[in-house]
Amino acid sequence: MSIQIQGRGIASTHVSTEVAAPHPKEAAPHASAPTAPGDTFEVQGAAGHPVQAHFGSRVDSHAKGAYFRKVESEPSTHHRGITGRGTLPQVSTDPSRQFHGTGNTAWQTGPLERPSVYMGGRSGNREVDAGLTWDRVYDSHGQATFTDDPRGSDMRDPSHRFVRATVEGQPALVDGHTPPQVVARGKADVDAKLKTLRENFAFRPFWRDTNPDTPADKHWHNPPTRSEPGAKPEEHNQYFYPGEHFTMTLQAQGPGEVRMDIRLEGNKEHQHFTSQFHQEGWGPGKESSFKRVNSVDQFIVRNGERVGAEKFGVEPTRTAATGGSWEEVSLLNISGKREPMTGSHFTTVKGVDTAAHYAEIFGISGSTDRGGERIDIHPGAARR
Repeated sequence: MSIQIQGRGIASTHVSTEVAAPHPKEAAPHASAPTAPGDTFEVQGAAGHPVQAHFGSRVDSHAKGAYFRKVESEPSTHHRGITGRGTLPQVSTDPSRQFHGTGNTAWQTGPLERPSVYMGGRSGNREVDAGLTWDRVYDSHGQATFTDDPRGSDMRDPSHRFVRATVEGQPALVDGHTPPQVVARGKADVDAKLKTLRENFAFRPFWRDTNPDTPADKHWHNPPTRSEPGAKPEEHNQYFYPGEHFTMTLQAQGPGEVRMDIRLEGNKEHQHFTSQFHQEGWGPGKESSFKRVNSVDQFIVRNGERVGAEKFGVEPTRTAATGGSWEEVSLLNISGKREPMTGSHFTTVKGVDTAAHYAEIFGISGSTDRGGERIDIHPGAARR
């Protein structure tokens, strides 16, 4: 028997698959958590010495609709970017807060909370965000995948990743191995198997520009779900998983040019994603501030449609993102030096709808003089 999945020939049966709609932090951005290995915590790999967190603090009266931990720098003409090393959090989603899309919204199916880890900055009145957000896993042919892992992620294990296919004229479900193994064949068996699976998620790159000539619904970007011929390997759609270590950098490359780099660290699999994009008003020597953010972004359902919660405020949820950390974070000086992101000249920015319960929602520990800290986000811990 042979299988072909979206143009991928394996041996010689014909298999056709559904094509997922392209979807940008996912078009409009973006239970208690299982314990992660080693989740007793010291900031993993943290450089420097422990310190008492002593950032400044303010409430942004315009920021709402997400559970976010944001630390930002003061505006300066001396900095061109920000860089840091960290660990991605373990994710546990609230089973009562799920969206089930149909037709043109089928790609939105999944949890209404999307944890994110990202960097950003502002130059003048032009803001940029770029990093990783919890998003559906697609295979290299743009096909949405499923998993049997109760955490809702295949955790980079192909035996826990499944995709629809057609084998010898019959509906089928195959796993993520090469060559793929058929795990169900025939409509009845496929339907029965799918009832035991859930949508497969992991962290996927995103970036947001605020160019005035870009339509309002086109500011958010992801790599294509399908690998495009001729694209550089570092520009292909890639996924990063809970508990994995990463390096992230966002910097002004030149007048109006911004570059994001995300590398997987400490894994036998080499992985590097990069995107260079235009942002009006940015450039070395411009007065800029930079930030690093850990967040649980929210969607809500209004009249049967999934919409961002930015205009409505946060909803109670049991979704959690735990065990995430920044091991070190630094500003990139135009002279080439790195300045650790710690001290009173950096500011914790709080949302207007979470500030009153900030200490209950966010568990902050392990602060170091190199900008490191552990961040546990437990929205369900807030006493309302």
